[in-house]
Amino acid sequence: MTDRLQPPCGYQGGKSRLAAAIVDHMQIDPDAPYTELCCGTAAVALELLNRGHRGLVTLVDAGPWGMFWREVGAGTFD
Repeated sequence: MTDRLQPPCGYQGGKSRLAAAIVDHMQIDPDAPYTELCCGTAAVALELLNRGHRGLVTLVDAGPWGMFWREVGAGTFD
């Protein structure tokens, strides 16, 4: 079992395998707000959180992933 947050699924075009390298390259301040557009499974945002990111994280997606993350954030996803 792992204590790391994991994307809910993988899909072609998802960034689960590349998230660590993307976060390394971005060098984001751990206290700065972070917004991920077209977030999908939020692989990059989850990697930031796994590394201790303390700033506000906002996930934006106009499709079904946006609805999924809204429910997760509101604590209503079952």
